[in-house]
Amino acid sequence: MEKKTIGQFIAALRKANGMTQKQLSEKLNVSDKAVSRWERDECAPDLSLIPVIAEIFGVTSDEILRGERKFSEEPFTEAPVSSGKSQKQMEHILNDTKLKFGIRSIISVGIAVVGLLGAMLCNFGFLRAHIGFIVGCILFLAAAVCEAVFAKIAFAAVSGDDFDSESVNLCKKEFFNKAYSAYASVFVIFASTLPLVNLVTDAYWGLSFESWFVYGLIYCLVSVLFCLIFKVVADRIALKYKLFTLPEKEREKADRAFKLDKKYFLILVCVMCFTFVLQAVFNTTASVELYCKGEVFTEFEDFAEFMNTPAEKSYTYYDGFSKIQVNEALYVDVVTDYTFYENGEEVSVAPDDYFQYDDETHYFDRYGNEISEEEALTREFYGKNGELYATYIERNDSVSYYSVDWNEDGILEKITVYTTQDIRNYHAFGNAVNQLFLIAYFMEAVIIVLAWIVKRRKI
Repeated sequence: MEKKTIGQFIAALRKANGMTQKQLSEKLNVSDKAVSRWERDECAPDLSLIPVIAEIFGVTSDEILRGERKFSEEPFTEAPVSSGKSQKQMEHILNDTKLKFGIRSIISVGIAVVGLLGAMLCNFGFLRAHIGFIVGCILFLAAAVCEAVFAKIAFAAVSGDDFDSESVNLCKKEFFNKAYSAYASVFVIFASTLPLVNLVTDAYWGLSFESWFVYGLIYCLVSVLFCLIFKVVADRIALKYKLFTLPEKEREKADRAFKLDKKYFLILVCVMCFTFVLQAVFNTTASVELYCKGEVFTEFEDFAEFMNTPAEKSYTYYDGFSKIQVNEALYVDVVTDYTFYENGEEVSVAPDDYFQYDDETHYFDRYGNEISEEEALTREFYGKNGELYATYIERNDSVSYYSVDWNEDGILEKITVYTTQDIRNYHAFGNAVNQLFLIAYFMEAVIIVLAWIVKRRKI
């Protein structure tokens, strides 16, 4: 059999063994078009395929490269076509599929990264946080779909009757782990964009870099912990539906690991639930009266004097409307410009803050008739049984509310006044405690997960 080119020699060997181009391409894990191009001498097979082709046809690699068989006294006999795949064929297909799937998984994660960059562009460039989140989600979904397609192709390439060995099952397990890693990466990137909708309430706003960085980092860490925990469930699902199988020893090891996983998962749930109950108790029982002393008065006259004394700094906020409800009286700001005054002196403010000093305020009753300031600011103080106890004038706009304590005989014991500053202090304290609870959740999860990882490695 005298042939001068590799392509012609491969074509002769294929025909001599009764194989079609498609059958040969399936054994080599290439397309039939590639085989056709080889035989037409448009290109040559990859060097890594030469030993595989030689083994299929029962010739040497040197004979393939020379394009003809070496002279031999022994008569030429055609190599029988094996029904199964040889070891070299199997190794080539597995290595080639691993390489392709790894590259494709990187592409999937790259699409998700582009989605994050698109969300950043919409947020920082156009101040459209919600649109940025939508753009990101579209690309995140595209990344997930691409990874599903790539995983399907990879599993299909090593499936069939010829692929039933321990090395193939280990390869399938590697495919599953790579696919899960890609999905976990996409999920973490998606979690980093959640502040765009959780922290921004208006569709025409953007989120500052500092806020996005801090809260995005928190969401990312939480999502990483979630992915680590869910990996245990994903492995059991993969084994149940036979995406890959394990040897007997590996299976026993996996069963022991699963028992350990359930144990630490229950520990995590119990610890988290206990912390959640503590947080719920705090938020339910917390109140301004419990954590703020307030201003205490034992005489009504002292309380009335305090309420009649304007606060040291009195501001009126102009929000674009002329009328603002104050109990049963309405007052109108006579707005001449958007200038902020503090105690009668002009001070600088941010361009978006519009204030007006109280000196230019007019008061009206519920029927629209102008009334005096004293009439508008007079308030009624009721006794224990609902009877009118006294009246006072409320010029102190720093007061948020007050509580009254009476004895059994209906005699006034004390009046506790809580100002807006007390409310701010209470909310600041509550926020700080809740942030500590969030840190506690995170630390509990980290400690338990680290202990779980250490124990799992010993199995």
